[in-house]
Amino acid sequence: MTSGGIVKLDIGGTVFKTSKPTLTKFDGFFKTMLETDIPLNNDEHGEIFVDRDPKHFRYILNYMRDGFVNIPDSKADIEEIQIFWMVSSNCVQLNLLNNFPSSRVIHTCSI
Repeated sequence: MTSGGIVKLDIGGTVFKTSKPTLTKFDGFFKTMLETDIPLNNDEHGEIFVDRDPKHFRYILNYMRDGFVNIPDSKADIEEIQIFWMVSSNCVQLNLLNNFPSSRVIHTCSI
């Protein structure tokens, strides 16, 4: 973590910058990682390394920032977000109920 509470995350080789309050807003992966004594896995540049494909991380980060997110159209993408980023099943259920319309915004997910 850098000064001022800015956190640099290396998600599968792609660097994302955000704030600690954003990452700890919701219970889950990042809050546990940043607020417990679990050792962080830092890359060669000091960024916190998470060994996941960065493809979906922008959805997770935007949800943590804004409280809602436009999600992908693919059922496989939604399932990957749920499984690997620990998004609640409410997100997936809402999308399945909507039969994947072209424009979906989810407001009730928890991370």
